[in-house]
Amino acid sequence: MSNHNYKYDVALSFAGEDRRYAQKLAQLLQARGINVFYDEYEEATLWGKNLYEHLLEVYQKQARFCVMFLSQHYARKLWTNHEREAAQARAFKEKREYILPIRLDNTDISAILPTIGYIEWSNANSIANTIVLKLESEQKTRSPVITRNSDNDLNSERDVDYTPLRDLLQAGHWKEADKETFTVMLKAVGKENGFLDDESMKFFPCTDLCTIDKLWARYSKERFGFSVQKHIWQSVDKDYEQFGNLVGWRMNRKWTGIRDVIYDTDAPRGHLPSWGGVREFGRSVWCGWGEDISSLTSLLERCNL
Repeated sequence: MSNHNYKYDVALSFAGEDRRYAQKLAQLLQARGINVFYDEYEEATLWGKNLYEHLLEVYQKQARFCVMFLSQHYARKLWTNHEREAAQARAFKEKREYILPIRLDNTDISAILPTIGYIEWSNANSIANTIVLKLESEQKTRSPVITRNSDNDLNSERDVDYTPLRDLLQAGHWKEADKETFTVMLKAVGKENGFLDDESMKFFPCTDLCTIDKLWARYSKERFGFSVQKHIWQSVDKDYEQFGNLVGWRMNRKWTGIRDVIYDTDAPRGHLPSWGGVREFGRSVWCGWGEDISSLTSLLERCNL
């Protein structure tokens, strides 16, 4: 099969009774920058859809791999059988390992041969790491794990010029790109200076947020970007302190300042952009989300990054 730009790196297929396993894996994969089809992340997309046709499209055409949670519940559900049949049709057509089974128990699943390699559910982190390795292995002979639009896709609802930001990121000038990110975000809400307050975030254009995110993700090789930050935020169940610890915005149980930002790819995943100037605390400008992050996370969720 030739190179193909898939919408999802992984599509999860599971019975409702096994949601806790699928949810945990989805969170861990998203925290690693993997695009996951998991129904709770797609509520707006699925609303009003013909689910039979839409799921057929997802499991047969839109994912690089299908991860199946095999169990007694999976065996008897109509929807999981529909997803399985769609995935098997794809696997049969391509004659390669498309279905990645995870066994939750020893139930036999129709048409899933016992000779197919599978892993048993044990440690969620270990399974997430194995999936990442699978994707990386497949990437060497096929298309990139996560694909982004071309450099010319610099769309803006407010006629903001994103060429300087693109050029800075392409050159690896992370500090200057971080400053430029704040500048273009101000322009996107009609400001020349000041801060992005809660009111600004409510009306921030999603097209512009997505353009900025795609540029950061592309040139950092998926290490930085708003979508990466959102995935990490979701993976820690929206605990702002855990989030701050993971992205390197908290040290020794204290939030860091703008002087502590690391402008290098050795920085923790999600460390940049730093949201410089989003909020002001006393005499220093906060470099990240801080303790009151509701408006910022609402923006990321509203724009469905």
